[in-house]
Amino acid sequence: MPEVRHSIRAIIRAHWADADIIECEHGDEAWKILQASPPDLFITDLTHPGLGGEELSQRLADAQPKLPALVISAFQQGLDSLRKRHQADLRAPRGFLAKPFTVEAVQAEVGRLIAARATGR
Repeated sequence: MPEVRHSIRAIIRAHWADADIIECEHGDEAWKILQASPPDLFITDLTHPGLGGEELSQRLADAQPKLPALVISAFQQGLDSLRKRHQADLRAPRGFLAKPFTVEAVQAEVGRLIAARATGR
């Protein structure tokens, strides 16, 4: 949803003004960009057009195992399932946020994931 992407962009910009942000409408587009130029942090929704967030997240974990990722969704059951699968993978930090989420929750998760990447945890 464009509204969610724009909201998250605004939240990140308000706290990390110099962040380079690339938005993708479709999972297939995101995967192409991720392969060409991996970001410092990956944020995806569980459901979106094309390649779904769950498969995109798994592909990313396989291709870039140390890249932090934040998965958001209105489907708590889907988040819980994905969280369980990623708990065994300690290579990269993962975050999970259920919609609706607060500005503070997004800032906290993004901050935690950025800090984890910086420290290698």
